[in-house]
Amino acid sequence: MRFFGLILAVVAMAQSANAALLSTWNFDSNADAVVSAGVAGTGTAFTNVGTAGSNGINGAISSQRWATATNVTNTSAAAGDSKYNTFSFTNTGSNPYVLTDMAFDLGRVGGSGTNVIRVLVTQQIGTGSEDEVFSVTANSGTLSSKGDSLVNTLLSPGETVTYRFYYSRSGSTSGGLIDNIMLNGELVPEPASMAIFGLLGVGAAARRFRRKK
Repeated sequence: MRFFGLILAVVAMAQSANAALLSTWNFDSNADAVVSAGVAGTGTAFTNVGTAGSNGINGAISSQRWATATNVTNTSAAAGDSKYNTFSFTNTGSNPYVLTDMAFDLGRVGGSGTNVIRVLVTQQIGTGSEDEVFSVTANSGTLSSKGDSLVNTLLSPGETVTYRFYYSRSGSTSGGLIDNIMLNGELVPEPASMAIFGLLGVGAAARRFRRKK
């Protein structure tokens, strides 16, 4: 059992060492994704869908932050609504990624006191189902970091994950600002690499066992 536990520990450390920022959308010059160095993937731009009417999403403002339009009136936006922002990330490598979490800066436009802007984030792998992953709110005009876990979603080689941001508000809030979206994940080690780490762990344990005899 000690040997087995050591193998699992070494494999876990190997996976942690691969934790990485996969891609960012920082809007400094445009809405395109910036894929991190060493990451096998591509990202699409952060785009608007269904911008007309209530809960419409407008384009860039100062510093290329993106904002809900000033005509946000929907107080209960939900997955499947016709107006949202969207972007995707594709695994172009030969190994899977585990998508661990997402973070971004969020701020309220208009409103006062406890009025909030709410963002509901959904996730879809390929043509699979669109699933709600988390929602966050902001009740200040100052951007602050928000985000949550992606429940360790597995993104296999060649697969694309799509995220949608749905917006709603309370009180006199008229919109929201978003910046610096960060998608984080871990590269899953190759089976051969895992086997090598396992053998190293067994060898180390065996040496200690022999010394005790």
